[in-house]
Amino acid sequence: MKDVEESPLSINQYFKEKRAPFSQAQYYLYKKILKEKGMEGLSDQRCEGNNLRFTDDMKNFVIGLLERNRSMTTTQVRNAIKNRFEITISNTTIKDFRRENDLSWVRRKSNPISIGESGAAEIPIALALGTGLIDAITDSIAHCVKDKKESGVFENSARLEKDHTDLRSKGKFTSEYNKSPSVSESRFKSLDEKIGSKRFAAMDIFSLSKHSILRRILALFSLPLVTTNGRAGSIDNPRGNALKYLCGVNYKASTIDKQIRELKYLRISDDLIEATARFWIDFWGSRNGSDNIFACYYIDGNTKALWSSKPCHKGKVTMLGRVMNCLEQVFIHDGQGHPIYFRTFNGHADLGKNSLGMMDKISEYLKDTTTLGDQITVNRILILDGGGNGVKTLRELSDSDYYFITILDSNQINDRKVKSVSKKKRYDFGDAYLVDCTIELEDSNEKGYIFETRAVQVHWDNGRT
Repeated sequence: MKDVEESPLSINQYFKEKRAPFSQAQYYLYKKILKEKGMEGLSDQRCEGNNLRFTDDMKNFVIGLLERNRSMTTTQVRNAIKNRFEITISNTTIKDFRRENDLSWVRRKSNPISIGESGAAEIPIALALGTGLIDAITDSIAHCVKDKKESGVFENSARLEKDHTDLRSKGKFTSEYNKSPSVSESRFKSLDEKIGSKRFAAMDIFSLSKHSILRRILALFSLPLVTTNGRAGSIDNPRGNALKYLCGVNYKASTIDKQIRELKYLRISDDLIEATARFWIDFWGSRNGSDNIFACYYIDGNTKALWSSKPCHKGKVTMLGRVMNCLEQVFIHDGQGHPIYFRTFNGHADLGKNSLGMMDKISEYLKDTTTLGDQITVNRILILDGGGNGVKTLRELSDSDYYFITILDSNQINDRKVKSVSKKKRYDFGDAYLVDCTIELEDSNEKGYIFETRAVQVHWDNGRT
């Protein structure tokens, strides 16, 4: 190395003309090693073994990794070495090292998560459970079952004998049983007639726990989600298997149908309606953050056609433009539009008669739940649309403690019916003038009876009244 550096020849010419113990390439390599490591870098280290890339530090690192997690794959170990030491070790080297040190791969124990095919049905179910609606309904049913079980009616029904035991086969109803005159004739009787001979002790609902009742209520709540028509008979279709995911049990149609029939014999509809109303009053009241001293309610009715060959009450079904069998649902909404109470009536519902009874129950509950005790009175205003403001209804409301607001159609008023007109007053919340007056309305159900009430005429600047 010294001769090459001290020679007057260039390095290229020196290696061409002179015979050196190493090549020109080795000269540059040795020169670099001398500069970095000195003479020790040129010493022969073959006696100490091969220059391994998989060093002891790497081995200790791999041992620590695998002792903590034996489920790491060879690829994961190689990537960990590369991230730590910036060097890539072959998979074969890592596998040999694991085998020599008894660090073989162990399969990770997985906990499979069951996935149910229910679409987005868990969203309304979660909302119903999270808000407490399902719990409120379950508590109402459990309370009704307990009261019925402790009543004398339950004890008396336990003494009733089974009917037509000779026509049954291991508890199942045979075709002979269904064809017997006493069974076929009583099939379409009203509930009031059939409940007297009902054996309550044989009903499954009296032996169910509260948790089982809750799961069946969840199944009933899920009917529109797991069926195409909302009927219990459609649960046995493949889509109905989602009940196992939604309520924990894959109920069959016969079980749900029997649950509905048993609830019918408990006559629990009124209790459920009141329990639901109490729930929504508390639910929205807690979010409004105020005492229910001033209550404004909107009453609305919805008439639905009832297609049946049986005699039913008839009424006008507006969407079909005909008078036919119908059911009318009356809803009561709070001042913010939340439905809190509803009832279903056969035929046309008398709002003046039925709505007052519904409002009395709501008012009693408001007085019981207010934080001011007996120091306040509940001021109630009812708002009715033009479809339910007949004179008979208005007469019922005027004789009560309720205030009401409604809108009259053009066929209900004319200039001859208006009297005691006040001066015009500018409307503060719109481009109009207000006229306070008294109006006379004739009751069509009682000819000659004139009903007087206060009215307000709104004359808009665009010419409308």
